[in-house]
Amino acid sequence: MHGLTLGFAAAWVDSEYVEPQDIENYGTAPWGLIENQTSAFATYELQEGPLQGFGFGATLVDVGDRRQGDLFLKGYTRADLHLSYQGLPDWDITLQLRNVTDERYVERLRDRYQDNFFGAPRAFLLRTEYQF
Repeated sequence: MHGLTLGFAAAWVDSEYVEPQDIENYGTAPWGLIENQTSAFATYELQEGPLQGFGFGATLVDVGDRRQGDLFLKGYTRADLHLSYQGLPDWDITLQLRNVTDERYVERLRDRYQDNFFGAPRAFLLRTEYQF
C-alpha cells in the first residue's frame, strides 16, 4: 500500500560478568541492563485528494523490567502519536504527542546512590524542516 510505513524492532539480552577475578561483579548483570525491549511504528501519508501530504501514525515502545543486584526497576510501555504535513514544496512539518497516557517511568538508572532519570511526561513536540 503506497504511503504506509511499518517498522518493528526487538532486542533480548542475557548478559553477566564472567571474569572470576572480578570479585565485586562476577555473576551479576551490567548495571541497568534491559533484558528485553520492543518497539513498533506505523505511519500513513495520504497519497491523493485534497488532503494529499497529510500523514498520521503511532509508535509503541515496551521496555522490560530491569534488575541490578537487590534493586528492581519496573518496565514501562509508552505510546506516541504524530501528525505530519509534506504538501508544501521543501517543507516537512510534524506534530508529535509523546507519552500519550502520561506514563510515569524511569527511563535510565543512574547508579545505586543517585537519582534515576525519569522519562518525559506527556508533551507536544513541533518540528518544522525546510530543505534548500
